[in-house]
Amino acid sequence: MIKEENEAIEKDLSLIKPMNRLLCGDVGFGKTEIAMRAAFISVNAGKQVVILAPSTVLVTQHFQSFVDRFKKFGITIKSLNRHSGSAEKKSTIDDFNNSKVDIIIGTHALFNQSLVFDNIGLLVIDEEHRFGTKQKDIIKSKKPDVHVLYLSATPIPRTLELAAYGDMDVSFLHTPPTNRLSIKSFLKVETDNLMMEAIKRESSRDGQCFIIQNDIKKLVPEGKCNNYYLN
Repeated sequence: MIKEENEAIEKDLSLIKPMNRLLCGDVGFGKTEIAMRAAFISVNAGKQVVILAPSTVLVTQHFQSFVDRFKKFGITIKSLNRHSGSAEKKSTIDDFNNSKVDIIIGTHALFNQSLVFDNIGLLVIDEEHRFGTKQKDIIKSKKPDVHVLYLSATPIPRTLELAAYGDMDVSFLHTPPTNRLSIKSFLKVETDNLMMEAIKRESSRDGQCFIIQNDIKKLVPEGKCNNYYLN
């Protein structure tokens, strides 16, 4: 399925008409993989790529993924987020404006008025439902002919409306990548022992847990957190 959607996006990138495509897929289904392939095509065509993400954590994840993927291709990648120092921000912006950066990945910091988008060929907006209409249009207004790829597992109604009226193309990733385990859901009565057992089981197999809890200390008492990341 990734191959089919990747081919559709490759075709869009080869056209004069700017791409305006929404890529829908569950977490782990390969949206980032397709975005990386599209970015590679754009960079090879001599264009810069902008990756917009809603959080610093996601920017960091994308930055590491892109760097690891393209380290053998001489592609320069930099990131911008709220943790970037003033000197680092200025250096990154100057390098991007002078076309010394091929791919820039950032949060709302990319709306910085100092950034010049004259040479961008692809704009990727991850978790597009987390951005407002005006925010998504800021970069597009500066570069009307830019190809835009939206990534989302849960697109907002307005986005679906655009797709329904044909103002936006839509691709769906229905099938998970090979070897990806399917998600299993269980409804259980809450008990501390059950939660701790689930956490320990995932930890023992080097897995990850995402837990929503209003008081994390109920699950992992202070001093017993070990390698858990609590938020």
